[in-house]
Amino acid sequence: MGDFLPICLSDHFYHDVISSCSVMGDCAGCFHSLNYCVISLIPCRLSKYRASFKLNRSLKWFVRLVLRFDGRDFRSNGAGNTSKIALNRASFSLFKTLNVYNHLKPPHLIGMPNLRGHCFATSVLIPLFNSSAFTQMLSAEGFRLCSLINHHGIRRPTLRDVIISQSPNSLFWTQALYELYRLYLKFSFKGSLICNNIHPGLVEGFLKPSLDKPLNDLRMDHRFILLIRHLAEFSNPEYFKPEGREEVFLADLFTNLCSEWNDFAEKFTTIVVVPTKCASCNLVDLNHPVFVPYIPILGFRLDFESIDLTTYVYWPNHWAPYFLKGCTNRISGNICGGKLEVSGDFKVLSFPDVLIFRCPGPSQHYRLSIPMLDDLSFLFNEKDFIYSRIGYSCDFPCFKSSSGFDYEDIYHRPEPGDVENGWHSTCHIHTTTGWLEQNNGSISECPVDLTESYTETSLIFYELKNLSSFPLKPLTN
Repeated sequence: MGDFLPICLSDHFYHDVISSCSVMGDCAGCFHSLNYCVISLIPCRLSKYRASFKLNRSLKWFVRLVLRFDGRDFRSNGAGNTSKIALNRASFSLFKTLNVYNHLKPPHLIGMPNLRGHCFATSVLIPLFNSSAFTQMLSAEGFRLCSLINHHGIRRPTLRDVIISQSPNSLFWTQALYELYRLYLKFSFKGSLICNNIHPGLVEGFLKPSLDKPLNDLRMDHRFILLIRHLAEFSNPEYFKPEGREEVFLADLFTNLCSEWNDFAEKFTTIVVVPTKCASCNLVDLNHPVFVPYIPILGFRLDFESIDLTTYVYWPNHWAPYFLKGCTNRISGNICGGKLEVSGDFKVLSFPDVLIFRCPGPSQHYRLSIPMLDDLSFLFNEKDFIYSRIGYSCDFPCFKSSSGFDYEDIYHRPEPGDVENGWHSTCHIHTTTGWLEQNNGSISECPVDLTESYTETSLIFYELKNLSSFPLKPLTN
């Protein structure tokens, strides 16, 4: 097979190698890139050897990876028509051995650009991207997608395929979200994402677009807006317009992921059963499952200390119809599709790994008196559930002063004469130095008013405490 050629990287520790590794490369290198993500977090040494040989007059490549960690050697081999394919196959094997996707939580808090007025979406995605449970499953599903493409000959889902078939391909939504998350993860390892650029297509008049290199913010904006575009084409055309509602985006995103991930409903939605009756065919289902992405809080108070969830939240008797789909009963070979009506009391079957609440609203008062508790615990089915708060969104009105000064998207306590000028959404994330605010890509201290009370229609993200790993480090520009 020829002599192994040791690569110079074999004598280096990979504490900062991610800065030169392309996590957003094509599938042929993604496993090697993701391995580097984990290797950069731990004191270890990776050696890579490669050799070429001929088989049936064709040139082939062989790659061996040896990872030394904690006194142990982890070895993996791969072969292929090119050294890149061989490297990917060796990394694929090492990826499975190391269980890499269980460690791919972003190490630093960074923001996301908001160039088109979709702040409501970033206020949902950033808490999810900083959830250990969600990122582990997203990475695992992305790993499954890449393995299908690289090792089973499955073609990468494309928008053209979706348009032609008029329905999303398998793992289409996984790919859209996973590609966005891989960029977020990469820039998080770098420790910063400066969002100063403006896409040329968004510039009006004779203004010149800002294109300061590196264009990392525009790369992330490209992936972000692709996800929004897919939702507009297959879920709701309102996504083509700026502004929106966080809970609608969350529900649409979860609905699409639920169709592709086997365990998604169990891990990320509260599952309840309700008796239903179809308004068209009169079919009665006494235990119709409803997958609830978020739990709306009833009124202006939620007593988490005594956590009687049936007392202080809206339950399916009130709002389940919003999550109910059409009747799936078949009549003469055709699906009924009639409207389902709740005809009795509900029963909770399970709570998710990531529990999300939605504050009430909107009304005339955008700040609420709901306690902001970092820990949430309750007993369900003789099992203790202990959650930690990882983030929450903040929705507040924007103002112009009586003199015409525009406060834009910065929180401002209204003063006499101020005129409301739209709404904006930010999110607060728990880090090693406390709570920090993400606002249009920038990271800063949280406004005092928004750390003392939730705002109307805010989403509150809790995660099971035993699943939460290290809190995020703050961004350092």
